[in-house]
Amino acid sequence: MALAIERRGPADLIIRDDDEVIAEIAGPDLMNVRFRPGGIIHVLPEVPIPLHWRQYANHQDPERNASQHPRLERLIEEEGRRVVATGTGHNGSQSIESRTMVELRRLTEPTRYEVTVRTELHVKEGSRWHVTPNPHHGELEFFTLFPSGTFTPGDDRPKRYQACYLQQGETVWRIPHHHLESADKHNIPMGAHDRFLWLLEDENPCFELLSADPVLAGLCAYMWDGHLAYSVCSDGRPVDLPGGSRYVARYRLSAVGWDEGASLTGVARERPAPGIADIPLYTTGLNRFERSGETAAMDPAGSWPWEFEVASPAAHAQGVLDRTTGVDDQRSLRISGQGSTLARWIATTIGPAFGEAEFCDHACFRLEAMVRTRSLSGNAMVAIRLHRSGAPGLFDPSSYEVFRAEKGASGDTDWERLTVSTPPISPPPDRIHILLEQEGSGSSWFDNVLLKECP
Repeated sequence: MALAIERRGPADLIIRDDDEVIAEIAGPDLMNVRFRPGGIIHVLPEVPIPLHWRQYANHQDPERNASQHPRLERLIEEEGRRVVATGTGHNGSQSIESRTMVELRRLTEPTRYEVTVRTELHVKEGSRWHVTPNPHHGELEFFTLFPSGTFTPGDDRPKRYQACYLQQGETVWRIPHHHLESADKHNIPMGAHDRFLWLLEDENPCFELLSADPVLAGLCAYMWDGHLAYSVCSDGRPVDLPGGSRYVARYRLSAVGWDEGASLTGVARERPAPGIADIPLYTTGLNRFERSGETAAMDPAGSWPWEFEVASPAAHAQGVLDRTTGVDDQRSLRISGQGSTLARWIATTIGPAFGEAEFCDHACFRLEAMVRTRSLSGNAMVAIRLHRSGAPGLFDPSSYEVFRAEKGASGDTDWERLTVSTPPISPPPDRIHILLEQEGSGSSWFDNVLLKECP
């Protein structure tokens, strides 16, 4: 058995061990990665590892990533045991350059593979790169990994991995998998030789940071992909990185077996997640707000949150899971605001992208909720927000169609039912959001929220 390379194009490369593909570089991405002969493919082409720098938010924007004009500049094959490839990429305006070296080694006793990456970001002289803040991890992202099988909507196969683990010397932290944007997933500090792992299966992917500069990592709540990046923004403000700025990162990818993984899980402590018990969970069918975040880890694939959003700039509002007030129990969602506030509770995790059935073509949708108000100067409202399949703007909810109830509630009211229905929707939606909104000063409560699809 020996490593061999096959060049497919100016930026494309396949690495084999005998006849088995163990890694592939396609443009600016790494995919089809195995860590042992006959092992599973840990990195699928649908969600590859970027071999370039980018900003997390809106990273599809060609100005915000260095995946443009990719090129493999140098290849080395050493006695069938080591392959080294060096490549470059730029953003759309070529104001930044990403230069990455990938080294794949074939180790023995037992036979296995590991990948080491050195990557460098350079802002070109005379240019600048506008970087926007990211509240959940660093802004200059040099690595992301979504191990195959971690989360696949609508897939009947068992989920791989129950949690992520952070190893820092003798200390091991556990980060359970659930779909809540909880604090344990955000701004995870990492230093040289810290490891980030997905556990526990027979083969478990492992990231090890080799460079010394501190990193802020994050775990995505949607499909539990990990992101590592340097933080350059402070006080929530964007920055313009000047020409000549350079950033370097080195890391190693490998797999650990069941025994090593089990030893880590056995000593791990839960990474703190303050506030998780106050996150309400969305329920398919009638929402009475009986479930909240403290139970999410018991049903990781089926626990999705209600999110709170203040839509008015410079406004003050608070969204609370109220455990003292309800229509027929003691739970509801409350909004309290001051001034000309527009705030809302939102359920966004509805439909096929979140494991539910496809919506029917030409179906209507009806939303109803019980609403109560106190000293409300404006209105409490309910609305359906949706995106039709194939329409532009999937990742821009501000472009979605919104259907609001004609009637709202204001002043001081007891519980009353608010409803809204859509016309037949064709093409069918691929995203539907429930909006529970308050406009103005005062308080409102929402309970027994139900969304129905009507043929």
